[in-house]
Amino acid sequence: MGTINFREGVRTKLAGELTAGDVSRALEKGYRWQPLGGNEYELTGGVIGRVAVTNYDPRTLSNAERAALNARAAANPENFVLVDIRPGFPGGDYPLFGGIKLRSLNVVLSFLAEGINETPEFDVSPDPRTGPIKRNPRRTLAVEVTDTIPDTILRAEFGGRHYFVPNTSWDRDAFVILYKLFQMTVTGVSAAGVPITIAK
Repeated sequence: MGTINFREGVRTKLAGELTAGDVSRALEKGYRWQPLGGNEYELTGGVIGRVAVTNYDPRTLSNAERAALNARAAANPENFVLVDIRPGFPGGDYPLFGGIKLRSLNVVLSFLAEGINETPEFDVSPDPRTGPIKRNPRRTLAVEVTDTIPDTILRAEFGGRHYFVPNTSWDRDAFVILYKLFQMTVTGVSAAGVPITIAK
């Protein structure tokens, strides 16, 4: 996973030839002048494009191909990550082109909460092209509800009922990922240096 980097240029006609100072100033800012013939030049600069998940090194593509790939990625909102899995590379037995929509922690929690009763998840058979898989659970993260206190650490009480995460390796791993996502969204107040003023 990484950004799609490429060079983008603007063509222009100059009144005279480029000077050493013009070339030097452009290089200092990360740009390059390229003569195209006569008084026509192209000024190119590096562009750090969108984030992509690929099974190949995008730097092996031509500059035009990287720019086109970035344009396809940029057609989606900024919270989408491009996925381009091509045949002939690791994992390419099941080619895939699309996007992953990044969600906020609040939306993820709402999805999990709705799965308890309102819209429970259901079994989906594996695609035969993916080959054998070890685990294919029905739920992203199981959350069980009971009237009695369950014998597990991952539990909470709300409204007189007890909610808990079953003690399976899948659910423990999913809970740890959710915990890490939560930690990434929280910043300590002491680190932020929030001023407190008490008025009399």
